[in-house]
Amino acid sequence: MKLSYRTRCNTAPYQKAKVYFTAHPDDYDACFELIAGDLLDCKDCAVFFNREPSVPTEPYQLSEMLSEMNLFVIPITSALIRGKSLNQNTEFQFAIENHIPVLFLIEEQELASKAFRPGGGIPVLSRYRQSNPDKPYMKQLCRYLDSVLIEDELAEKVRAVFDTRVFLGCRKKDRKTALTLMHLIHEDPMCRNIAIVHDDFLSPDESFSDAVSDMLHKSDLFLLAATPGLLEEDNYVMRFMYPMAKYANTNILAAELRETESISRELSYLGIPHCTVTENLSESVIQALPKKAEPADRKLPEELFLTGLAYLNGIDVEVNHEMALQLIAASAENGLPEAVAKLATMYRYGNGVEIDPEKAYMWRDRFAEIKKGQEANSPQSRNHQEKPDSVNFSVLSPKAVKPDSYGIINLHMYTDIEREVVEQALRESNGLINETKKAGFEINRGTSITARLESRQAEIEIDDPLETQMWNGKNLHFDFQFYVPEDFSRSQIAFVCYIECNGIPITRLNFITAVSKLPESEALPAKVTKSDYKKAFISYSRKDEQRMLERVVGIQELAPEMKFWLDKQSLDAGVVWREEIKKAITISDVLLLFWSVPASKSKEVEMEWTYALDQKGLSFIAPVPLDPPAMCPPPARLKALNFTVRSFYRNELTEKLSYYDSNNIVIIS
Repeated sequence: MKLSYRTRCNTAPYQKAKVYFTAHPDDYDACFELIAGDLLDCKDCAVFFNREPSVPTEPYQLSEMLSEMNLFVIPITSALIRGKSLNQNTEFQFAIENHIPVLFLIEEQELASKAFRPGGGIPVLSRYRQSNPDKPYMKQLCRYLDSVLIEDELAEKVRAVFDTRVFLGCRKKDRKTALTLMHLIHEDPMCRNIAIVHDDFLSPDESFSDAVSDMLHKSDLFLLAATPGLLEEDNYVMRFMYPMAKYANTNILAAELRETESISRELSYLGIPHCTVTENLSESVIQALPKKAEPADRKLPEELFLTGLAYLNGIDVEVNHEMALQLIAASAENGLPEAVAKLATMYRYGNGVEIDPEKAYMWRDRFAEIKKGQEANSPQSRNHQEKPDSVNFSVLSPKAVKPDSYGIINLHMYTDIEREVVEQALRESNGLINETKKAGFEINRGTSITARLESRQAEIEIDDPLETQMWNGKNLHFDFQFYVPEDFSRSQIAFVCYIECNGIPITRLNFITAVSKLPESEALPAKVTKSDYKKAFISYSRKDEQRMLERVVGIQELAPEMKFWLDKQSLDAGVVWREEIKKAITISDVLLLFWSVPASKSKEVEMEWTYALDQKGLSFIAPVPLDPPAMCPPPARLKALNFTVRSFYRNELTEKLSYYDSNNIVIIS
């Protein structure tokens, strides 16, 4: 079995979605070029086909060559129906058994009026039958491909989620060994977030060599699949890959499925560290890597989803449908809309799972509920939704605590008519607690409210300092417990409670609790202060302007009285403009740090947050993450801040915002 491929402009198929075309042997010449052209018009993918379709294919060849395919496309013709070759098509059966999506295309006009029903929920499209004039054939085809094949931009995010990268060198004839090694490594949870790439589906030409060279330079480890084939003369792995890995100063490790004396002797002669699967392969890989990968189960929902997509589509890892389902389902159960939507399409089209319409509908309904909630809180629907609630925030804190004791801080979110809950708590305290209040926020029901408590004194231990609840029109109650060490020598503790709506920081409440060895009833009342954001300095990368503006508009929806200082000048304006930036930071109440991959590389952004940190302290900076922290780790000096607010870097698959330019933003003069 020999596979060839078609791509746009005859580019290499490396890193492209893989579509496999299979047909009745008599239909290849008539159907392939037309269908391949349609597929490539819709999607920048690689369309693979068998140059010798009439030659019987052995089962092991099917598994080796086709297991990484993302979609099978089969033309329906008279020859296929007459010959009943669909049931005899071993490639079709392979796709069904391995849960790879299949698409049928009716390619003869006389068949368009007939009811071709393959069963099993497999979709059928026809270029001749237009049952819905609003959705012509190409539009339907493109829409289907969008649902089962991953977009280029999303694929790049998937690749970026991996902590470390391994390049696996193996002979073409040893591909089965290579896949076995990948599965064995990824069986260890500690290794599931390690990308393992190899030279699959490329031919040994100039573009292949360039691609291999590029992959080696980007890899943290060169893993040799040590087989007897490595000892053969003039093999590409030892002649080209191994010397290039040494030239790139890449760590090298060889792995044997079974220890062979001749191979071990040759590896020892070359000075290549080696191991066998019986010597704990995954542990050897971890030790050989210059940096360690974080276990997949410790990732955020967005990162779990991206890792699941990698195993579903074979992006820088082997295809592993079981692991993909596990990761994507875990992300969906945590409420990530993209993961919920993906599960619906997986069960609808049999992508990595058996086709199951009931489960597809269940996940589709759950996605609709999430989307409805998001639309109800989006700026576009503000004229169509229920009137928002006017809410207040009150922090109730003890006036005094003793060393070696615990204290409780309560945050209440309520409307004016529910004020009695707070009043009752104050009465029952007999004057031993203080209230810090902020009133007048307009909040829509369904909004996510996050409260985060911090202490200015590092010695104070706060249990579970971050809590998120959903505003539904009824009183919300957040409890925080803190501990004062026995040797605490200060006379008071300074706290700050940050409040965020849908991940957007809108205010902070500062308050002080006295520390006294006197009985609590004799302690003096502590001074209580309130600090709200009135002026905010926006620190961002120019490349993130659109995403930043969308979120600033969201902040204005929640805090219309807030004003912003936004850099609208050229970054080349020089020292004078930098002085203006410093002045703006000085007069602001908070620096909103819009953190992303571009921002992490921006010298201007670094200058702004560094100056703010040095002049006004850590609490002055409020991170607004645009990308997951795995893609852009926070600076070491800011690691104590929260860079993991989920809602800021959700994919725009589930929420489309209109374009807002800087004319919508109130600028401080």
